[in-house]
Amino acid sequence: MAKVAKKILITVPGIGRVESLPGGSFNPGGNSRAAVVTESDRVHYSEETAPATLSFRLPNLPDTFDQVRDMAGVNVNVQDDSGQSWIVTDAFTTTPASLSNGEISVEMSGNPAEKV
Repeated sequence: MAKVAKKILITVPGIGRVESLPGGSFNPGGNSRAAVVTESDRVHYSEETAPATLSFRLPNLPDTFDQVRDMAGVNVNVQDDSGQSWIVTDAFTTTPASLSNGEISVEMSGNPAEKV
């Protein structure tokens, strides 16, 4: 029986392994396609790059907020607890991190993830 991955583990250069709280999400990005219908009713598609996105929460530990609140140009390693791993290059926070109830919320985006 295989183990089902439920945790997302994040490593950011200069910060190290980020102690995220349960409930984060990761979309590796890739290609986004839209249907294009011709006058003869043939369906084709157009394609554009879809960025990787990450959303996670951290406990407000000493110095953590200042380290993560406005990151740009970092390569983030995303790993699940079953051992699968991806690299998101040139990642950045899409909005400044926010602090509420002792938790830091971080939203990031970057190039489509590459499986490692």
